[in-house]
Amino acid sequence: MDLIAVWGKNKDEYYDGPDFVRWANGNAATLENYRNHIGDTHFWVEKGIHGREMHMCPDVIAIVTYDPYGGVWVAKGHGVETTGIGITDPLAPDDQIVAALNTGRMTYRVRIIR
Repeated sequence: MDLIAVWGKNKDEYYDGPDFVRWANGNAATLENYRNHIGDTHFWVEKGIHGREMHMCPDVIAIVTYDPYGGVWVAKGHGVETTGIGITDPLAPDDQIVAALNTGRMTYRVRIIR
């Protein structure tokens, strides 16, 4: 189940903790839940004058493997749209793979299989 952290309009999510945290079903969550899931796959939702929400998806993990037939690194997995990430070097370092994968709306928790 997704976890949602909410910051008010005058808060900076990089310096301030969330104003509150809740599970997607509406149940209250704790700051400890937030800290435990901060590295999970997540995306941001802008709420205009009401601030921002960070939606954390603990069950979504991007599995990244090199496809020797296509000659490119590919991301796939439950909740992940299968896609080539544009890196053709089979020996690309992990940080390059993670950076290429996380250029879109989603920031993925990644498992790289070599």
